[in-house]
Amino acid sequence: MKHEKIERGHGHAHTMMLDKVNKIYQMGDVQAHVLKDVTLEVRTGELLAILGPSGSGKSTLLHMMGLLDTPTSGKIFLGGKDVSKLTEDEAAEERGEDIGFVFQAFNLIPSLNALENVMLPLLIYERDEDEARDKASAILKRLGLGDKFGNRPNQLSGGQQQRVSIARALTMNPEYILADEPTGNLDSKSGDEVIKIFKELNEEGKTIVIVTHDHDITEHAQRIIFIKDGRVEKEVEKK
Repeated sequence: MKHEKIERGHGHAHTMMLDKVNKIYQMGDVQAHVLKDVTLEVRTGELLAILGPSGSGKSTLLHMMGLLDTPTSGKIFLGGKDVSKLTEDEAAEERGEDIGFVFQAFNLIPSLNALENVMLPLLIYERDEDEARDKASAILKRLGLGDKFGNRPNQLSGGQQQRVSIARALTMNPEYILADEPTGNLDSKSGDEVIKIFKELNEEGKTIVIVTHDHDITEHAQRIIFIKDGRVEKEVEKK
């Protein structure tokens, strides 16, 4: 059954739906209502940008989509299945199969080299070590890092570290790639390279959701959702 994943992303993939999602954090006596009745659909194969000022709830929204957090109320559907109430283990399983993450701060493990960082998800999900090495090598080469396998994160530039983290997000061949301010820590040249990679992945059929302040990213998005004060303020569809 391990091989059916490859076929996805070509028409019969799952859609992601958020239905009236609310998130309230209780901090002592204070309630922070971070997401308010957010309803949206992520369409298969699109490049969606989510924009909003700091504190608008956009990162929390991305965490909900990525099953890193659960809504206080409302539902999240992945391929028609309600995934809003999964246990930690079930959510981890679902993430491993379907969702790759890219973060602003790269989140690489400092003591591991580039190749080991990219192999990690495969080893966590108990794939064979040689298979993991082959797969990680191929993805790193594809992202222009064929000569950096042995480098640790501190021996790589910001742009290279972000490419390693994109490679890591791709190892399980997820259907969705969720990126939180992926160009936020990069100079504009490295940022452009990263945007180009997302664009290419999207053209190959990956569904990509990027939370960003970066207007260069929105140039390439097919749809932009603006979030303000925890609500979907407006949506712009680009032809």
